[in-house]
Amino acid sequence: MSVSDEEPWSSLRQADDARLSRWEASLPPGSGEQAPSFSRYVRRSWAQARRGEVMPFALEVDGVFAGQITVSPIQWGSLRQAMVGYWIGGAWEGRGVMTLALAMVIDHLLRPQVGLHRVEVAVRPDNARSLAVCRRLGLEREGLRRGLMHIDGEWADHVVHVRTAEQMEADGALVARLAAKAR
Repeated sequence: MSVSDEEPWSSLRQADDARLSRWEASLPPGSGEQAPSFSRYVRRSWAQARRGEVMPFALEVDGVFAGQITVSPIQWGSLRQAMVGYWIGGAWEGRGVMTLALAMVIDHLLRPQVGLHRVEVAVRPDNARSLAVCRRLGLEREGLRRGLMHIDGEWADHVVHVRTAEQMEADGALVARLAAKAR
């Protein structure tokens, strides 16, 4: 993500607001926080990325901004784990784009060059499309986290799916597995 993505990001988010808003993180009432402007969000993300805390990715399809994947928070030390969140524009929904993009990101995170041990994807139990992405990737369903995140105005439960470095070593990269299924 960069500041130059603001116009396509904003246009896509506005066009898909009705579809995306029910999955959108929100600030709890009384938190005293305000959602940052896009440019502030990008600057903060890049500062966090330089510290190894976040990896923000813009998703493009044929040169057109199509969505976003964010790896955050990244935790080092004895945990060596991260959580991945994502969204995609409606024009690309159901075409396998996010499944492939998420596979690429998870593979990247678990490889020795980055060196994470564990990657989590938390999905609301009623988000059938995201649950299908996790299923297609063969991510292990670990369990339910009650009230994990404030979403669309309320604390929402999430089902957590996991992939570990040991699973990647035993089963191979997710991208290779997707390619094999496509043949």
